Amino acid sequence: MKLKICLLLALTIMFFGCKKIEGEGGSAEIVGKVYFQDVDNNGNLVGDKYPAHDERVYIIYGAEGSYHNDDYRSSYDGSYRFEFLTKGTYQIFAYQECNTCPSGDEAVIKTVTVDSKKSSTKVPDIILDNF
Repeated sequence: MKLKICLLLALTIMFFGCKKIEGEGGSAEIVGKVYFQDVDNNGNLVGDKYPAHDERVYIIYGAEGSYHNDDYRSSYDGSYRFEFLTKGTYQIFAYQECNTCPSGDEAVIKTVTVDSKKSSTKVPDIILDNF
């Protein structure tokens, strides 16, 4: 009898204690596109935006994350896809040139929430300044 109670208690703790945090291991995906926008030396937009192919796009699992967990190279049309995700909040970003930043570049960040475990969540376009 004690063995059954201990086993039942252990299974209950395992079932309710295993909350999955944001990250890999699910069947949801995040998709989007990244574009370049030419900018002159005065910061004025020049022409239309165009697909940023072979650009690195990064993902941070969780809204409070402080470093990227994975990256993807954009396709010829600027598209990217992060797959096998669980429900939660994610930050998607790419780096753009920055004339006034000490490092010479800055992150353009979009925060998205995956609401269900089999969803496809679209990120608003990431538009990178190109000087």
